[in-house]
Amino acid sequence: MFNSSSSITPVSSADSTDNVYMRDVVGNKSDAAAAGAVSTTESLMAYAKQNVTAGIALDGFHDVPSADSADNAQMRDVLGNKTDTTAGNSAVALLKQLITATGQVPVTKALTFSNDTGTVNLFTVTGDVHVEIVAVCKTNVASAAAGNIRLGVSGNDEAMISDTLATDLDANEFWNDNSPTSNIQAADRVRSYDISNGDDVILTLDAQVDSGAITFYCRWWPWSSDGNVVAA
Repeated sequence: MFNSSSSITPVSSADSTDNVYMRDVVGNKSDAAAAGAVSTTESLMAYAKQNVTAGIALDGFHDVPSADSADNAQMRDVLGNKTDTTAGNSAVALLKQLITATGQVPVTKALTFSNDTGTVNLFTVTGDVHVEIVAVCKTNVASAAAGNIRLGVSGNDEAMISDTLATDLDANEFWNDNSPTSNIQAADRVRSYDISNGDDVILTLDAQVDSGAITFYCRWWPWSSDGNVVAA
């Protein structure tokens, strides 16, 4: 007659390698996780723990890396972060460099005047670059002091556009010379320059400019390996 008490299977000792009973094959909850390649001595419990640990590690490999990570240990480092800069080496950074090199996405600086005077940094330049700059007045510029404005680089503040009466700039006009008059211009009037040694693009205000707004668009290409342009 079947004796139910005899069907109770004792728990195997931890990390048993006896391989005599099924309990030895299944193992003990306190078995250590298996390591490395599959062997002929570890229990199912040991392999289960090994798989759980490997799964946790695998999940970690899909975590987003920090911006501009140079670890190069996992594929996440190679692919990169959406916030990687063009100075990085990830796939995202290199793609951004490619987009920049084709000049398809301009760097934009939207400037709104509020009783301003002096020098305003528009674009920060690194290395040697080629730039094309378009300035569009968005809101009529007002200056009770009848101030002049000019566009240039840190080494020559009117290299791009010479002194222009600020109040001559009206909404929707292009500012490409000291006599802005139109909301349409020929493409060959776009201001195009080569800049070396990281001279920043600046706007200089001779007297207080009370109000108004101008948006500056800059398409650029690097000449030197460290060439870069960003909105200031």
